[in-house]
This record gives sequence, C-alpha cells and structure tokens, in this order.
Amino acid sequence: MIRIPVVDPWMASTQQLESDLFIAAVGYETRARFAAEHLTPQARKKIAVAFPDRKSDFDYPRNLAWYRKSGFETPEVHDQSFQMWCDSVFVGMEKGEESSLSVCVDVSSMTRFRMAVIVDTLRKLKSVSKVRALFLYSLAQFSRAPQTCSPNLHVDPVLACFAGWPVDPDRGPVAIVGLGYEQDKALGAVEHIQASQIWAFSPTSEDRRYTRAQEEANKTLLESIPLDRRLAYPVNQPLDSFVRLESLTHRILRTDNLVLLPFGPKIFALCCILIGCLYSQVAVWRVSAGETEEPLNRIPNGELCGLDVDFVPNEPE
Repeated sequence: MIRIPVVDPWMASTQQLESDLFIAAVGYETRARFAAEHLTPQARKKIAVAFPDRKSDFDYPRNLAWYRKSGFETPEVHDQSFQMWCDSVFVGMEKGEESSLSVCVDVSSMTRFRMAVIVDTLRKLKSVSKVRALFLYSLAQFSRAPQTCSPNLHVDPVLACFAGWPVDPDRGPVAIVGLGYEQDKALGAVEHIQASQIWAFSPTSEDRRYTRAQEEANKTLLESIPLDRRLAYPVNQPLDSFVRLESLTHRILRTDNLVLLPFGPKIFALCCILIGCLYSQVAVWRVSAGETEEPLNRIPNGELCGLDVDFVPNEPE
C-alpha cells in the first residue's frame, strides 16, 4: 500500500508541537537548530541526523553540541545508507496495525534527496493505520548569492520512485521550475531536459534583495518565458504554493509530460515531492553541484512555516 498526502497548513501560534518522533538535520547553517530551539518539541524520540562532511563550516560544531546537550540522538548517516537508516527508525516507532504514528520533520537544512527519502518512507509504512507528519521550515535572512558558479553534477530524479512516467513518450517534457539565485543553474537544468515549455515559480519575500538577486541570476531564463507563465509564491505560505502547484500540474498532465525542478527554498522542494506522491506521472528532479557547491550560512529570520500532512490510503475509484 502506498499512501497519498492530504495537505493542510501549520500555524505556529495555534498548535502544540508534540509527536512520536522529531527529526532535524545537523547542518552548518545557523538555522539548522532554530525550530527545535524555538519550539522545544515534545517527542518520544528526538533525532538530529549529522552529515559526514563539512563539519568545520559555519555553525556545524555549535549545532551538533546544542542538539547533543538537548537530548537528541545525533547519528552520522551517509546518503548511501540513508534509506536503510530511515526504514529502521520508522519501523522501530510503529506500534501495531491499529495505531497511529506522528512525525515532525524540520526540513530547513535537509537536502532534497533526504527529504524525498523521508516522504517516500512515510507513504509506504504498512504497520500503522494512520501516518501524520508535520514538516517545518525556518525562513532565513537575506544572504549573498554564491560568488562562484559550480557546474551541475547531479541532474536526475530526486529518487528513482520520483522519476515519473510519461503521458506520451513522443511528447517533450514541460518544466515547472522553482527559481533560486544560483547563477543560471535553472537554465542549465531546463536545457538538459530539453523542455518544450517552461513555467517559473518565483519566491517572494518582504526583503526585495531576494527578488533582485533571483531575477539577476535567472535573467536569461526569464527572458525566454512569457509573463503569463511566471508565477510568484510567498515562501511563508507553503499551502498556497502547494495548491497553485497542484492545480497547474493537473492542468498540464492533461496534454503533456511534466518535470518539476525545485530550485530555491527547501519548502518549495517539499511541495514538489508531495506533488510527486499525488501524481506518479510527474518527475521530480534534483540538480546539485555536490561537494563543489559553495557553502552558504543561512541565518534564521525568526519566522517558521510548515505543512501538516496526513498520509492516507489511496483508495481505488
């Protein structure tokens, strides 16, 4: 059985943060511990997954020390074994076929690959009747764009199960691109998949520096996209982003194949992964420069947003 997501908003001011399991990432960004530090989550098991590299960058040592002091388990897990690790953690939390499982996941400093693995594991759990997940995201202050332009080393589906299947193999793919401010990365990805049509989702913020940096980094790509295919979304309202993305996906799939390219904020990437759970035809790709990518420290701006997701059985019509 594969479950599908039913998505609702999360409001920090109105809901208690309680769950069976809380998962975060020990990253080098200052915001990697903000949600846990600010909300003091109550959970039977609390884990902050450590990365095996870049341990000396920015706030990694301070984040690791804080999580350990606060009672979190901090296992160091490589990407190659992350799926196996997730399976063992979630199976260990299951309480029987008639029970429910609630999970809280801070995606602020997670890679798109690890987000996809967690979502895929949750939708495939068999030994519980209900699966509920709260996904948190810590918004960041403006930081400068990368000073170096690293080539795209990974341009492929975020996971094999999110590779999608074409409506018609003879049709070229339509691309929906979430824009970030890495110089021309989105353009390179669109050219790689040879998209027949492009839609752009641009994040908006009260800080206009984000908009200027994003427009400058994607100037060549934006010049090729008609104005009616350029859509804006507020980063702090992820449900609105999800609804607009789902509506456009439904429309495009009537006639075309679709690839989602989630550059930009991690919360938009999460929306794309959830869309991939709803529509198996859709391909969700990751584009990364890997270890050559210049690290950036993202400082929390004090605002949290999130999505409250029930993974329910996909009943046949």
